[in-house]
Amino acid sequence: MLPSKLNVLLHEAIAAGDTAVIEALEGDAGIKAVIRPIVDRVGLVWDECFEGCSLHHAKQLSSADRGQIENLASINLTYGEVSFHSLALAMCGHVDLKDKKVFYDVGSGSGRGCFCAALIHDFTKIRGVEIVPGLHGAAKTQHALYDAKILPRLREEAKAKDSPLQAQDLDFLCADFRHFDWSDADVVWANSTCFGTELMTHLSNFSQRMKEGSYFITLTQRLNSPHWELVAPGELYPMSWGTATIYIWKKVRPASANEDVPLREDA
Repeated sequence: MLPSKLNVLLHEAIAAGDTAVIEALEGDAGIKAVIRPIVDRVGLVWDECFEGCSLHHAKQLSSADRGQIENLASINLTYGEVSFHSLALAMCGHVDLKDKKVFYDVGSGSGRGCFCAALIHDFTKIRGVEIVPGLHGAAKTQHALYDAKILPRLREEAKAKDSPLQAQDLDFLCADFRHFDWSDADVVWANSTCFGTELMTHLSNFSQRMKEGSYFITLTQRLNSPHWELVAPGELYPMSWGTATIYIWKKVRPASANEDVPLREDA
């Protein structure tokens, strides 16, 4: 069930006699308590990914560019970012990531969800789709930082342990996800707290194109489709603005091109 990179780190910690992990195991704690010390350490690397891009800076970028978006009500663009610990722990508890290779963040902001995915699991394809140009630009800037400074170090560390990192195709797209085909996803994350009815309807309907057994993670709001089964009934997690409820869904029907909406005609 655990994301692959966290699973490797957990086994290394157990082999090394890591006190925090061993105490959690001996205390018969749940998986989230056992994995939390590992998540804490990986979270420090995630923090490095956003050097020069604080939450305050990203919020300023969002506010400056939000008026450029003419075909979407402003409320849908309200800025907020996921917490690394919240998304990582939610996925540890409820998402079976075995053989899951493709991750999308629809409404990806400055890229925080995508870098979380890159650091905790061997996804081979990771895409962030963001409509606000300034936030998209921030994600591209942090991606360049990651490629130049952080990823080379992670590769060297993995090589030293004779456990080379798998290649990951990570990219960010400045696009309206209503105009974009993300149906190849194994896991989709949507920071959907402020999404209006139109956006949630699109997510619910278009997601029916995804393959059976894939996962969809929403924030505050629920999918409305018989293709999805709620596997986590809703748990409160910290986010950049406070706490919010994460819902995790598993697709229980095969991909369907008949029951969902197509891409908009002006795509």
